Amino acid sequence: MQNTIIARTFAEAFYDIICDSEDKKDLLDQLSFLVKCVGEQHDFAVFLATPKISRVVKVDFIEKVFRGKLHDSLVNFLQVLTNKGHLSALCDIYREIESLQELEGSKVKVFVTTATPLAADLKTKVVNALKKKLSADIVLVEQVKADILGGFIIRVEDTLIDGSIKHHLEKIGNCILERSKTYGI
Repeated sequence: MQNTIIARTFAEAFYDIICDSEDKKDLLDQLSFLVKCVGEQHDFAVFLATPKISRVVKVDFIEKVFRGKLHDSLVNFLQVLTNKGHLSALCDIYREIESLQELEGSKVKVFVTTATPLAADLKTKVVNALKKKLSADIVLVEQVKADILGGFIIRVEDTLIDGSIKHHLEKIGNCILERSKTYGI
């Protein structure tokens, strides 16, 4: 969860820079290319993630290799990530930026987890209810996880609503344990 928050925070900050730039498409293309390289070049990914290599060395590497080849805003962003110790989160940050692009405008991405796939009519009801509640178009991302037993889990940005049977059973179990301690059972 912490990595997701870090990735989202940096993604939102850099996405603001991207949106304010006249070179928005180029910046996004360069970032996409860089992330692809990290994914394909194992040695490069290891270099970025290795804590034994000092931040100073990584910042210098980024300056020498990318300055003049990539947009200055992207190079500066990479150096900030390096100085903050989050360069290894670059791929996660890019995924968050893709989500922000997808949601550009008045759309909200909502993750719904259920034990079984939602029926079409129920999916429509959920989307309509969320659309009314959030006053935005909804991009519904369905996830099926049988281990929640039933019910649903809804995540909208940093808000989590856990209406799963598993969650309720755990709460009941914890309550019983607390009461048994109180009464010495």
